[in-house]
Amino acid sequence: MSTSMDLKEIERRAYLSYYGDGLLDIFVGLVIMSIPFHIITDTVWMSGIMIAVLLPLWAGSKRLITIPRMGMVKFGPARTGSLIRMYAAVVVGLFITFLAGLGVFVASGDGIPPWLDVTLGWLVENSLLALGFVSLGILSFGAAMSRISRLYGYGLLGLITLAAGHFLGGSGALCTALWGALVILCGLFMLARFLREYPVAPEEVHNEIG
Repeated sequence: MSTSMDLKEIERRAYLSYYGDGLLDIFVGLVIMSIPFHIITDTVWMSGIMIAVLLPLWAGSKRLITIPRMGMVKFGPARTGSLIRMYAAVVVGLFITFLAGLGVFVASGDGIPPWLDVTLGWLVENSLLALGFVSLGILSFGAAMSRISRLYGYGLLGLITLAAGHFLGGSGALCTALWGALVILCGLFMLARFLREYPVAPEEVHNEIG
């Protein structure tokens, strides 16, 4: 029993270290910073393209920066399942964003029901608050599924930043860009610490945990 608990603790620490390189945070921050562009150009429903572009870059960065320092780590089924659920949460969030953007596009025409017109009107007037709560929900779900708890903080930071912009009459694009910049700064700090704590190994090491 003790040995099993020790192995789980070792796997947990390795998992957190492997995803403690800041690259995920920089990736999330870049996605957030792309939102103002989509808001200004009325192409929020196309935000998934940014994810599709950045995902290969993130994977390549892991191979270039993380793997030479920690080796190719293979986690057990529980951890792998957590990551799969996190990625599923991102896909669901993007799908919801797509539907919302498509709904606004379709509703811009004539003949929409009055209740939908009122709902869309409220969302437009309170778009920063709506974006803040949706982002908090997506990032919190991702945090719960992946066990990467700092995603909760990024979601809460987004809600606070966007809510402040809403009540203070700030620019939605500026508030969102500020939120993304703060997340990127956190990622850069983590990356600098990771590079300092994990120098390049003399040769690639392959570890299997779990």
